[in-house]
Amino acid sequence: MSNLNNQKNIEKDSEYSLSAVPSSKKTQGLWAAMVVLVGFTFFTPSMTAGGNLGIGMNMMNFFTAMIIGNAFLGVYCGTLGYIGQKTGLTLDLLGHHSFGTTGSFLSSALISFTQIGWFGVGVAMFAIPVSGLTGIPVWLLIVITGIVMTLTAYYGIKALAVLGSIAVPLIALLGVFSLNWGITKVGGFMNIFPENPATPLSLATGIAIVVGSFISGGTATPNFTRFSKSAKIAVIATVVAFFVGNSIMMIFGAVGGAVTGVADIFDILILQGLAIPAVITLGLNIWTTNNNALYTAGLGVSNITKVPMKPMVLLGGVVGTVTAVWLYYNFVGFLNLLSGMIPPVGAVIILHYFTHKDEYTDKNYKYKDFNFAGILAVVCGALIGIFVPWGIKPLNSLVSSGIIFIILDNMLNKKEK
Repeated sequence: MSNLNNQKNIEKDSEYSLSAVPSSKKTQGLWAAMVVLVGFTFFTPSMTAGGNLGIGMNMMNFFTAMIIGNAFLGVYCGTLGYIGQKTGLTLDLLGHHSFGTTGSFLSSALISFTQIGWFGVGVAMFAIPVSGLTGIPVWLLIVITGIVMTLTAYYGIKALAVLGSIAVPLIALLGVFSLNWGITKVGGFMNIFPENPATPLSLATGIAIVVGSFISGGTATPNFTRFSKSAKIAVIATVVAFFVGNSIMMIFGAVGGAVTGVADIFDILILQGLAIPAVITLGLNIWTTNNNALYTAGLGVSNITKVPMKPMVLLGGVVGTVTAVWLYYNFVGFLNLLSGMIPPVGAVIILHYFTHKDEYTDKNYKYKDFNFAGILAVVCGALIGIFVPWGIKPLNSLVSSGIIFIILDNMLNKKEK
């Protein structure tokens, strides 16, 4: 009976949360793929991260940290994007290979819980400052914002592409306006960054901030590239989003931060006398990213419950909206901790795909309940990322989990043979 129900769920699952996207449905062109992913990276915290770098680094160190960090994100996310398009699988279904069908619940729960949390934080991140600016009650703004963002995520990948097509050019236009204001105010781009910042950041810290800004969200890239027409489109769209798009956000934030001494882009636009553009920028920034976060959460919960994604998106949206203010004030530190545990998931999925490619094309492949090499690698990598104090934490967790997976995978494969 449960198998019959699962089959019915798959048949009405228009977002393919329970099965691979068939070749006939891989119709997403470069523009549609790019605006979904660029909209994901056009996020206020990325601009704020850039603002912090602009306050704490000179120009040479800022651009070095930004280029190295975003180049790494481009390669990491581009590889995951390639795998998503080639297999047609969500991050959670890829986890069936890397962690086992039951073992994948661990990574799905971690990612879904984190993304619902960030969705709630994003809703409050918009509602609270806009309430302070306009006098509209916070609770009303939260309800309206939560409903609107949940509905666009509910309508799936096509709705994400439509929203991205509108939001990305508008955010870029407002960012360029703010950038020009900053450059004019100090009399040229070369005068923006302090040569000797009052509270300097090291290059390693700068790179960690850049990588940490989106390595968690970037791990979900397969969820969005699996609809792309070709692997080439998937990779180009991903690299543009995470190398170019994230760099643009950081430059916008860094210039405003260096000129005003304020890291938050909303506050920067207010200081520039641009109240309405501030609300528009903040809203679109958060809306495009929150959509992708809730879409990812819906796919993760779907993997655990075997219920198609759309009802799970509604559930996640309700939970995130109802708890938004509490999450904003109490949960950001814990969410950052959880987000630091996600990069090992991506590392294991990449390595498993390239070392076990035959599994992904074998229609008769029998999944394991648990793949302990993948599970242990993620747990160990996450612990290293949390507790090892030196180096770049996201890279520590990612590299260590990859090494541990290769060792354990070879050991367990030999035993099975």
